[in-house]
Amino acid sequence: MGLDDLAPWDVPDLSEVSRPPGPNPRVAVVIPARNAARHLAEQLEALEAQDYEGPWEVVVVDDGSTDGTRAVAEGFRERLPALQVISVPEPVGSPAARNIGAKSTDADILCFCDADDRVSTRWISAFVEALASAPAGAGPMHPSDHPDRDTQPWGRSPAAASHASSANFAMRADLWRALGGFREDYPSHLSELDLSWRLQRGGLAYVSVPDAEIWYRIRDDAWSLWRQRVRWGVEQALARRVYGAEYMPHPGVLSTLRAYVSLVARLPLVVSSRRRREWIKGAGLRLGRLVGSVRYRVLYL
Repeated sequence: MGLDDLAPWDVPDLSEVSRPPGPNPRVAVVIPARNAARHLAEQLEALEAQDYEGPWEVVVVDDGSTDGTRAVAEGFRERLPALQVISVPEPVGSPAARNIGAKSTDADILCFCDADDRVSTRWISAFVEALASAPAGAGPMHPSDHPDRDTQPWGRSPAAASHASSANFAMRADLWRALGGFREDYPSHLSELDLSWRLQRGGLAYVSVPDAEIWYRIRDDAWSLWRQRVRWGVEQALARRVYGAEYMPHPGVLSTLRAYVSLVARLPLVVSSRRRREWIKGAGLRLGRLVGSVRYRVLYL
C-alpha cells in the first residue's frame, strides 16, 4: 500500500449518532493479546476485582500467540462473569485484533486495555459514569515502576487535537461502529491517533476520566524499550505526512535543537538505570522521527 492510499477517511457528522446508554449498560472489555502469557493473568485478576455491578464481559483476542496466551485466558472462565477467548491463527496486529474483539459483542460500551497492564478496581465503573454524558473517555496511566507519577493519558497539541492511548480508553459502541473502528492499514500507534482524530473531525471529543486508572508496564529491557520508541517516532512522522500540521504540528527548530543538544549532554549520565531509561526513550523517539522523515518524505524531527 502506497502513501497515497493512507489518506484520512471521510467522517460523518457524529452529533446525531451516539445516544447515552441506559442504566446499567452492558460493557465489553476488549484485550488484544500476542504472546502475553507472562503478564495476562495479572490483568485478568485486576478485572476480576472490578466493582461494576452491571452486566459486563471480557473479550481476549489471542493474536496468533505461540506462548500459551490462550491457555492463560481460558483458565479464567470460572472467575470472570463472562469471557470470550477468540483465537486468530496468524498475527493480524493490535488494531485488527481490537476490531475483532469489538465486533464480537453487542455491548453498549467498549473499554480497551492491554494484556500486560493492570486496571484499577473502579476502572469499568468510572468509564460507565463518564460515558453517561460523554461519547468517549480516556484515563490516566501510571508507570508500573513509579506508581505515583502519571504518563500522558491523552495529549493536546498546539492545534488542540487530542488523542487517547489505545491502552486505556472507552467509547460508546454505536459511535465506534459509526467511525468504522480502528484502521487496520495503519500501524498501531498511528491507528489510535487516527481514531481519536476522526472522533474530533466528527464533532466530538474524549473526556478525561481520572478514576479510570491503569498501571502501565514499562518495557523491562533496554532493547525492547528502544525498539518501541523508534517505532513510535517513525509512526509520528507518518502521522505528520498523512494528517499534516493541523494534527501533527512541528515543535519548531529551536525546540528540536534543544532536544538533540539535551540528549547529547545527558549521554554520560546513562550509567544510572533510571536515567538510561529516560535517555533511551528520548533518543529512540528522535531517531524514529528522523527515519520516518526520510522514509515518508516529510519533515518531522
